[in-house]
Amino acid sequence: MTRVVLVHGAIERQRGFDEVVSNLPGVDVVTYDRQGHGGRWKEGPASLEADVDDLLARLDGQSATVVGHSLGGLVALGAALRQPQLCTSVGLYETAIPWADWWTDDERAAMLAEVDRNAAASAARSTEAVDGARIEVAWASCRRQVLDACNAPYRWQDATVPVTTARGGTSDGYSARDASLVAQHYGSEPSVLEGAGHRAHRSHPEAFAGFIASCISSTA
Repeated sequence: MTRVVLVHGAIERQRGFDEVVSNLPGVDVVTYDRQGHGGRWKEGPASLEADVDDLLARLDGQSATVVGHSLGGLVALGAALRQPQLCTSVGLYETAIPWADWWTDDERAAMLAEVDRNAAASAARSTEAVDGARIEVAWASCRRQVLDACNAPYRWQDATVPVTTARGGTSDGYSARDASLVAQHYGSEPSVLEGAGHRAHRSHPEAFAGFIASCISSTA
């Protein structure tokens, strides 16, 4: 049976993929909460390198197609670079690569400022102490990993496994742009999920499952 590991993005959790998984019959799908998110919020924020270590441990020596949403794509790509024999292919849905040559310092600063604004807005909306603490840890993890990414943690261009990207048809931010530019580097075009935005796995789970299927077929 085909094995797929899904890596969620920032301020998300594994259950965000539930409807996607239901649209992948016959596929062995593995989901999990990244450190600092969901049921693992008490573990505190994780570095990007620690998240890559965590993903490789979850692969447990068994190969799989690894698909990451947003920031989770950096984890997936990092694992494929570290142990390509375990990652038969990689899928990146709107994964920003802020250390890529086309990014400017102003764009990196704007990305970090957006994280800080969103974190402050989320904290202001929290009405319960526990929920507030969970959100605070999740945003702290996001900020740490954005900083890690801005410091060029690895050479993303060196991936030797098939890399497939996708973007939402209504998306127009840095992540959507990078989906196109990363695809061009690997000699392809991104899949476009019509009508979807950044959180396509929640709004368009069937289309997101179709993207995962294309990532699986890229190994053929």
